[in-house]
Amino acid sequence: MTSLPILLPDGFQIKVKSGEKVSAGQVLAESEKSLAVSVSLGPNLGIKKNKVKKYLKKYPGDSVSAGEVIAEVKGVFGKKTVTSKISGIVSKFDEEAGEFYILASSSQSQTIHSPVDGVVEEVDDRKITVKTERESILGINSSGDIAEGEVISAGEKLDYQEINSKIRGKILLAGGVDRDTLAKAIGMGAIGVIVRDVPDSVLETFSERKIPTPVIKIKGEDISKFESGQKVILDASKKLIVKL
Repeated sequence: MTSLPILLPDGFQIKVKSGEKVSAGQVLAESEKSLAVSVSLGPNLGIKKNKVKKYLKKYPGDSVSAGEVIAEVKGVFGKKTVTSKISGIVSKFDEEAGEFYILASSSQSQTIHSPVDGVVEEVDDRKITVKTERESILGINSSGDIAEGEVISAGEKLDYQEINSKIRGKILLAGGVDRDTLAKAIGMGAIGVIVRDVPDSVLETFSERKIPTPVIKIKGEDISKFESGQKVILDASKKLIVKL
């Protein structure tokens, strides 16, 4: 059995209890408040928090659409961008912390569903943990947080020049990757990375910079267990990949 953590944003009301059986798609938590999100721009752009302001594309009071660029850094190795996950109004920018706040343009019910069949193992105000019989693969090193999405394969080695917008919103699967290529992939919108060959020093650097995008390094024999189009959850804190 695999323990699968599902993170809860602030303001969500939990709809299940510990020990309860749940089905895939069942509502675990919901909120009818206006959705507000914060984005840590420094780690996502690879720069110091207090240097973020000059790279902003949007400012407090501006309207923003989901997928629209809110900050961008251009360099010799290409550019890194951060996009908004929701449509709304920029409500605040904390220059010292490099934090960007967006308030959703409308109030509507927001729900979080269970991605798997299972039993609720633990409930607190930050997460709901569901124990499931879904197949899981344990990695050997990792950095970042949690992500759920569809896998897209980059082949034996991820090439810096071949990274494009097709990876946006996807979990990237690659045989090998170096630091600059990994940073570009995350900057282009990859929400997670599964990789066989990546220096441990790169993962350590990403962890120190608190880059939230999960990157999980796996054993060579495990890479054949994944394919494009497959849906997975990455939990970097446990070096765990759960196949949905």
